[in-house]
Amino acid sequence: MILFDEIDAFLLDRDSTRYDDQDTLFQFLTPGMLTKINDLHKLGRSIFIIATNYKDRIDPAIQRKGRIDQHYLLGLPDKNRREAILRKEIGLKEEDAVSNDLVKKTLFYGYSDIKAAVADAGGEGAIQTAVSEKLEEAERRPKIVESYLQRIGEKRGGELDWSDVPEREFSGLFELWKEVRKNVRLKELFKKFVKREVNLTSEDVEKLRQLLQEKQDV
Repeated sequence: MILFDEIDAFLLDRDSTRYDDQDTLFQFLTPGMLTKINDLHKLGRSIFIIATNYKDRIDPAIQRKGRIDQHYLLGLPDKNRREAILRKEIGLKEEDAVSNDLVKKTLFYGYSDIKAAVADAGGEGAIQTAVSEKLEEAERRPKIVESYLQRIGEKRGGELDWSDVPEREFSGLFELWKEVRKNVRLKELFKKFVKREVNLTSEDVEKLRQLLQEKQDV
């Protein structure tokens, strides 16, 4: 079993500007890797697992059946899964309740982020308010939505460039956000981004970024 992490760096789409901007030496990586993976696939002796945060950057030729047979999107945990993680890490019994406010504060947190916050609050047996305080620390706040906003480019004439923004993943973040958010302005603007409306501008990107940082929308 062979794991390739951050595989997009080795298998850039040959029709993309990122591929063209590489040195000639690195441009040989994509066709070279395609040939190697194809040859090893035919031998049937190995299982390949490739991981990336930028699936849309990968050359379409590698994503075909016969090279990569199964595709899985590993999204962030929803409310029920986050509650289960908190229950497990804190060591709560079946009859013990998990604070709804605590579950809300874990929005956009992954498993390891939640686990680390519980560990720093005392680990198994930690008081829920202590975990809540750890989650509120500025350095812990997840930057996942911010990272997607940074991928939105701008074409000539001010039109937004969505080519580097994975639609399914960004839509998934919006579905998570809807679990707990109440800010109507933020909801409507976020929805426009999910739909990729043509009249959006870089000013709207900044507006969305600012609204996401406001505490009043929880």
